[in-house]
Amino acid sequence: QGECVFACPNNPKRFFRELREVRALDYLPQSRIGPPDRLDLPFYVPQFHHGYRRKEQLSVVGGFAAISLADMLEYAADVTSPSELRARFGLARHTELIAVGVAKDHILESWWRDFSKAAHLLSVARVAAVTVPNFSIFEGAPRHQNLISIARLHHFAEKLTAVGLPTVPHLYAQNSADWSRWERFLMEQRQVRFLAIECQTGLVKRRLGLSYIEELSKLQTRIGRPLHIVAVGGAQYVTALGRSFDNFTIIDSQPFMKTLYRRGMTVIPPLDLKWVESHTPQGHPLDGLLAENVVEYSSRLAARLAAGAPRRMLLAA
Repeated sequence: QGECVFACPNNPKRFFRELREVRALDYLPQSRIGPPDRLDLPFYVPQFHHGYRRKEQLSVVGGFAAISLADMLEYAADVTSPSELRARFGLARHTELIAVGVAKDHILESWWRDFSKAAHLLSVARVAAVTVPNFSIFEGAPRHQNLISIARLHHFAEKLTAVGLPTVPHLYAQNSADWSRWERFLMEQRQVRFLAIECQTGLVKRRLGLSYIEELSKLQTRIGRPLHIVAVGGAQYVTALGRSFDNFTIIDSQPFMKTLYRRGMTVIPPLDLKWVESHTPQGHPLDGLLAENVVEYSSRLAARLAAGAPRRMLLAA
């Protein structure tokens, strides 16, 4: 009694405190969630973590780039204009930004307690969209804790909307009851088209990820309108997503991270790729290698998509 580290009846102090914060374990938004307005996302958006080791400002093919909110706050907390923020990350001033809410638990907790600093930065940045922070769902945790985390997703969607930010809800479900509540949410919030999922932790396991995409497809069928899935770290599911959704977007930082370690992409026919050492002189700016990696990686994903999902309308060249 009282030894549980989660929010559950065996830890009543934490349980009732967090329950009061979310109001109900089956909470759904009580206000209209404000989605991105007329957002035309490409099927791949590269993510950037900083602007170090580069001199130029990259014009990303497709016009969109992703930056995690945590990186924004770490590297650009004192920016005063949209162009200044983009320059900090080595991006052209016209770049459309997607702010990604995926972060470690201790960072998410600080945002939950006080989101004002992050909200101000997002407003200054003039982001095209922000994905709702992904409060962790733990496989071995009591059900009460996970329901509170899901309720927090909905509360955060309301928080973002309340300060005028274009909001992409983050979807997580563990069982049929959760999926039913998301169906109710989408029926009540018919303006919501974009939904974010995170494929870098639990859903990195292919069996779980494929099952999740199947449930998302069933959800789309039940609500009777198309959804646009934003899959953070979801490159391995490009074919599965293409079979179920006419519109989806993969966000990851593979080209960025491989460039930092001076790796370039080599195509392995027909559809594979390999990252190999690129003989860039030590200390030499990485602008050219990064631009090449972003283009080649996107092209390789498009090839996989075309081979596995002929229904999908490909991104125009």
